[in-house]
Amino acid sequence: MPPIRSGELDDAFAPQMDVVLDVPGRLADLLHIAGDEVVRLALVSGRNIRRGPSYSVRMMAPLALHRAVLEQSAAAAGSAGPAERKAYRVYAARVAAVQVTRLHGP
Repeated sequence: MPPIRSGELDDAFAPQMDVVLDVPGRLADLLHIAGDEVVRLALVSGRNIRRGPSYSVRMMAPLALHRAVLEQSAAAAGSAGPAERKAYRVYAARVAAVQVTRLHGP
């Protein structure tokens, strides 16, 4: 039996359940340019939330799409400045928190 990755369990138990997460605006800006079409459409359909001088995009999507956003933003944030790297870490922590909740219950 092949090993099971943590993300595969999420997809097996709840493939269509949407998760609401806020994507930091710095990552959203990077992904509007560097993201694939599915990610760009998800970001456009999200709701902009203003927070002080910056913003976030509130996105309701399956966890698999949030993981795709995270993977694509990793490459974009790696070559960017410190603020973009911090935005990536914040979003990664949000996605990880949802994955842990899904695996272990609320």
